[in-house]
Amino acid sequence: HDDVAALYRRALAARSSMDTEVHAYLLEAAAGESQKTGALPEAIDLRQQALALRRAADDRPREGANLRLLGVLHRQWSGDKAEYLRFARAAVEVLEPLGPSGELAKAYANLSHVHCLLSNYDEAIDLGARAVRLAQASSDSAALALALNRHGTAQLYKTNDAHARAQLERALALAIDAQS
Repeated sequence: HDDVAALYRRALAARSSMDTEVHAYLLEAAAGESQKTGALPEAIDLRQQALALRRAADDRPREGANLRLLGVLHRQWSGDKAEYLRFARAAVEVLEPLGPSGELAKAYANLSHVHCLLSNYDEAIDLGARAVRLAQASSDSAALALALNRHGTAQLYKTNDAHARAQLERALALAIDAQS
């Protein structure tokens, strides 16, 4: 991933000759690679730049995705649950008016996760269930795996029942299938 991140940095250095869509895409891809290498401050900076471009282009789906992923990055970098919550809420606010989608399901899954981290298990379960319904409706298997994971985790913390474990096993199976 280090080599790929370096290639994205090189491509971004030539940004004067690229259109906004390509620039935003490269920033998002570079942020993803930087995250994988543990360069979280760099990933945050790249993701914020991509967010600004997506907002300027009024690309609401990608704006919501970048907000969601910025929350994840802040949680990974500093453990700041308040920032994670702020970004998760902002992602839902941007995506909700657009209607059901896999990205909205992922945003609700993140919102569920942050409530689980805050020990608000009932809220986390409700938000996780909403994420699962949205993911199922969108036929987005990555969103469904994430939603099942977040919902199952919240249920496990609250009740430690067989249904929660089954959801987590299904989430794992979906994630493994996606890698095949």
